Amino acid sequence: MTKKTQKPPAEPEGSLRGRIASEPKPRPTRPTVGPTPTPSVAGSVNRRNLWQSWMMLSPRTRLKFSLAICAFSGAGILVSDVLGWAYPVEQDSTQNQKPSPASS
Repeated sequence: MTKKTQKPPAEPEGSLRGRIASEPKPRPTRPTVGPTPTPSVAGSVNRRNLWQSWMMLSPRTRLKFSLAICAFSGAGILVSDVLGWAYPVEQDSTQNQKPSPASS
């Protein structure tokens, strides 16, 4: 006895089934995000102002830097509150008194 191997039916010409299995999908290229430096600005670091230097950083770096500044600010506020509770400010008793009315 011989086994007969049965071939799958041929796919129509426009079918995607055979093409998906055999050919890998081309990877999409990442779009370039960010500013495109002009030759005069990109050429010399000494000629850039702060905004141009900031825009030359990648968006991911700018995001990380901004989040670090926000975290540092938030930590400063929390530390300030804790120190305010730990070391209360003593007020002078003379500032709390009402001035006496002047007699004429």
